[in-house]
Amino acid sequence: MIERLSPRVRKWVLNGIIVFAIMLLVFGFIRGKSLENEQDTGTNDGKANVEEGFSYSDINNPDSIGNDSNSLQPQTNRRKDMAMDSYEDDPNITEVSGEREVNVLADFFSESEINRAKEVSKQFVKSHYQFNGDQPNEHIEKASQFVTDDLKAKMTTNLIVRPTNDNYRRRIVGLEVYESYNPTSKEFLNLIARVKGEVLNIEGEITKREMVEYDLKLVPFEDTFRINEYTYKSLNYKEQGKE
Repeated sequence: MIERLSPRVRKWVLNGIIVFAIMLLVFGFIRGKSLENEQDTGTNDGKANVEEGFSYSDINNPDSIGNDSNSLQPQTNRRKDMAMDSYEDDPNITEVSGEREVNVLADFFSESEINRAKEVSKQFVKSHYQFNGDQPNEHIEKASQFVTDDLKAKMTTNLIVRPTNDNYRRRIVGLEVYESYNPTSKEFLNLIARVKGEVLNIEGEITKREMVEYDLKLVPFEDTFRINEYTYKSLNYKEQGKE
């Protein structure tokens, strides 16, 4: 039908259709924006109502806060309470001024007693660790001077020490003595000694560097202390090539 119209009229019709289409697009865009704004407004109003409802409940029902202390208690306080509860049944941990702490040797022994025990421990470990393959039993005989009679009998009974080519001598490079963690007994004094040492072969070459830990239990003896029980273990070591 448009083809029957004159060129001028046909141009007007086409221009009108284009303008109408543009108007529809603009109207649709404006309408869409309006709907989005209405949805955002409704969402914010809903959040405000929820918050206002919670606050209103708190104001009008102050007793409601605290009725369930576990559910409203901050998480950090819960963890603190759990940590404190773990100590409730430990009789070896005392409470001083509202704070819990572990025991120390000074709770059971005087400073002079602890110092004497440390000196005895150093002498024992120096004697026991250092070893000479030319006189393989000598280190046991020297160490036995610092132990009780019962322990001495155990150390020297059926004593057979055989050096090897790679483990012919041992010497101390460093030695430190520490208090044991959380001591609990007044019957004996517990100390830890750590030795840094070197192992040498029969030719005098270093074959290994090691750290050995001694766990020592000392008992009072006259005006000093004696080793009543001991164990030792290697903590680590580093193999060495020939130097």
